[in-house]
Amino acid sequence: MHQAIDIISAPFSMGGRHWGCNLGPNPFLLRALSHQLGHDAFRAVRFLDATPCLRQLSSEGIKPAQLRRMKRSVTQSYLVSLAKLCYSSYQSGSIPVVLGGDHTIAMGTWRGIAQAVEKPIGMLWVDAHLDSHNWESSDSGNMHGMPLANLLGEAPLFSHRLLSERSVLYSEFVSVMGVRSYEAAEWALVERLGLSVVKDSEVRAEQFAKQLRQQLDRVSACPRGYAVSIDMDAFNPVDFSAVSVPEAG
Repeated sequence: MHQAIDIISAPFSMGGRHWGCNLGPNPFLLRALSHQLGHDAFRAVRFLDATPCLRQLSSEGIKPAQLRRMKRSVTQSYLVSLAKLCYSSYQSGSIPVVLGGDHTIAMGTWRGIAQAVEKPIGMLWVDAHLDSHNWESSDSGNMHGMPLANLLGEAPLFSHRLLSERSVLYSEFVSVMGVRSYEAAEWALVERLGLSVVKDSEVRAEQFAKQLRQQLDRVSACPRGYAVSIDMDAFNPVDFSAVSVPEAG
């Protein structure tokens, strides 16, 4: 009996100043992925959309420029919708696979899952950045630089209970891989919380499988399970150039 999978489209790009991330979950690519998964390991594939709040705002005549000015409230609405979708997907027995979108969506994705399992979870976070800022430490104020801190209860960005400031990750079961760009305040936070960090400079092709296994062993030891969150900027921009904040590596 194969487990069902839900492919959740989250074309969100309001976490920063670059709007191209909303093109990530291309409908043609998603259909191809659905077709492939439906014929291989998984037998039940659903295509779900996490953007009803944005469509509603558009139908009400709100222009893109207005949406940008309403960024924080719109982001909260979006993340709540995504959290509820991930929660219901997991509760139904499916495996939710969320495709974005900038990494802001991680706040909705993993808070929804943590609510479903009713406990904090472990996390393998693959990213060129630590994403561990808060309002005070961030010079840019871009929310896509804050999701990991938010999930760890260190960056209370929103008022809604689903996005509350409590931690939904067990810090001792959190590992970050591929990091090559961060600020001092972020590094101080991950050190204080005791996260495992594998910098990009420490990743070697001949040792990658071993390094990955070590980090998976760490996060999978979490009693309530673990998740994997990947930002494509973790990979070499020569190979993956269509990201909002590419970092040479």
